[in-house]
Amino acid sequence: MSLVPSESSACLKFALQPQVKMYQYFPLLSSPLSILGIFVFLVSWAYQTGKKRPHSRPHHRVKHPPFPLQDASHEESAFLPHHDEELEHIPYIHETLTLEESRQRSLEFYNLMNRRRTVRFFSNKHVPMNIVENLILTAGTSPSGAHTQPWIYVVVSDPGVKAQIRQVIEEEEEINYKKRMGKEWVADLAKFRLSWEKPYLTIAPHLILVFKEIYGFKADGTRQTNYYNELGVAISAGILLAAIQNAGLVTVTSTPLNCGPRLRAILGRPANEKLLMLLPLGYPAPDATVPDLIRKPLNEIMIRKPSDYEQSGRISEKITIENNTSNFSKENSRQYASGAPPPPPLPPALQTPHGAAQITAPKTFMVKYL
Repeated sequence: MSLVPSESSACLKFALQPQVKMYQYFPLLSSPLSILGIFVFLVSWAYQTGKKRPHSRPHHRVKHPPFPLQDASHEESAFLPHHDEELEHIPYIHETLTLEESRQRSLEFYNLMNRRRTVRFFSNKHVPMNIVENLILTAGTSPSGAHTQPWIYVVVSDPGVKAQIRQVIEEEEEINYKKRMGKEWVADLAKFRLSWEKPYLTIAPHLILVFKEIYGFKADGTRQTNYYNELGVAISAGILLAAIQNAGLVTVTSTPLNCGPRLRAILGRPANEKLLMLLPLGYPAPDATVPDLIRKPLNEIMIRKPSDYEQSGRISEKITIENNTSNFSKENSRQYASGAPPPPPLPPALQTPHGAAQITAPKTFMVKYL
């Protein structure tokens, strides 16, 4: 009989012992620093778990549509350098011209390009596809970082697809004009008679959509870094504009805001391609008009550094400027922009920021020929 209380007491003591030990830790757990430490640990653990989750599920992107409505980011471009086999170098074949031939060619090309204008009124006259192909081939001669050639030109001639493109652009442009673009921006465009409506998108026989490859793919399927991809595509598009002018065609450089992913989906292009520009291509309408614009004269767009010529041994020379007021008038500027020979330029030291020097009396200057 005396064993029963002892056994009961032992059992009770054993049962209560863990509770007593846990109770000893309550003051520690109630410490504010301990609670803060536990919180930081849990947040860190949740963050690390979230970062590792995609790597543990390599096929998590299969559920996404093949052409997601979000362009790839620059961070997704590969950072591995090119390690292809050594590239063979061949002799460069150069056509040597006389100075007179160079001057003549440069002047002829300038006169050709000086007639280039942005045209928004198109004829539906057919442009053969072989001409378009030659234009794109010319654009493809552009230089690019590490010869990655990050440009993609998508040519759309189908009326149905052009109608889809116009619908998307006009939907977004209406929002742009009414909400996204500020009043100053809209006011600046008003003088050019621009609006959110783009009828030329369905009238022009072809649309050229210019994409840049954020990253490319090598022959083995691995990603390829496209260095300076946006700069490379911009240079290529500039060459394309020159080729279009040379072929007797017209275009308008259009940059559809907030339309890129939707247009990319319509055209079935992958997420590593981003739309930069849209160029309608064709002939001008018989009644087409353009704004009466004036291009900047040479002295406002070209600067020659004196130091380059000082090092070559050229010295300052004294010149005398007689009574003269040489204003680069609007009419002179128009003649200059239309291809007529410009008036003789004044020495840069005598030019104002607007290209004219106001001289009211004979003066002698020391001017460095630049």
